[in-house]
Amino acid sequence: TGNELVTVQGGANELFAQAGILTAAATAAGNTAGNASFTSTLISLLAQKANNPTAAGQAIGQAMQLAANQNGSTQQSIVSAAVIAAMSQPGNSTDPNSYNSSITSSTNAALAAGNLAAAQYISTTGAPNAITAMVTAAAQLSASVINMINKGAKRVVVTNLPDVSLTPYALGTINGTDNSTQQLVLAMTTAFNERLKADLAGQSKVLFVDVFTENQRQIANPRQFGLSNVTGMACDLSAPRNPFATADAQGSSLVCNSSNLIAGDTSRYLFADSVHPTPYGHK
Repeated sequence: TGNELVTVQGGANELFAQAGILTAAATAAGNTAGNASFTSTLISLLAQKANNPTAAGQAIGQAMQLAANQNGSTQQSIVSAAVIAAMSQPGNSTDPNSYNSSITSSTNAALAAGNLAAAQYISTTGAPNAITAMVTAAAQLSASVINMINKGAKRVVVTNLPDVSLTPYALGTINGTDNSTQQLVLAMTTAFNERLKADLAGQSKVLFVDVFTENQRQIANPRQFGLSNVTGMACDLSAPRNPFATADAQGSSLVCNSSNLIAGDTSRYLFADSVHPTPYGHK
């Protein structure tokens, strides 16, 4: 009717979704590179002391492939097949323990190759894709706001994203992150906010509220806002205190109440869990 006050906020779940997509793809790239490095390094090390390293390498590689093709194969069964094949090569040791250092070296090489491949994927493909997706999400949200105006809305309050890079989620309170991850979250947040603001510029019926800047002020000067903690989480997210917690994942503030907070006075904490504000934070 045009008499409503319409409030609009979005983008956070898009950011978390894109971060999940990026993580899964980077992990896949890292696993592929790591597995390839492990196989090639192990074959080379197990064959290097044989009388005929080339023939030994081929035999070890074939044994690993056969083991990998078996139902229920594991990394251990594949490595065992490689060691057994290596022991049968003329010139090689028949003591299986003598190959432990080669397995360790291959594992270390695989970890290094996997980490490098994952980092390269993030910097060259994953991060640009995630930022582009956030710009697309902002465009979709702004289009939705303009559609509301076209249908008669006269007072629309639009808030941008707070600085997600300063949340426990981005700071690594739960899973551990590094500075590059935090900077990517900041870039995703900024890209979303800039596109949203640009698309809604000049819309006289829209009040654009810069939550991002205000959030930065709160975290930079917590005492000014009566905040006692701007980095930790007020809720105890561990099992069994938090019903949503599992062996593999922390719980959620959705089921947080006075009975399952962390010890101490949390009444002026900013964050309830890794991203959501406490009641005082909302206020």
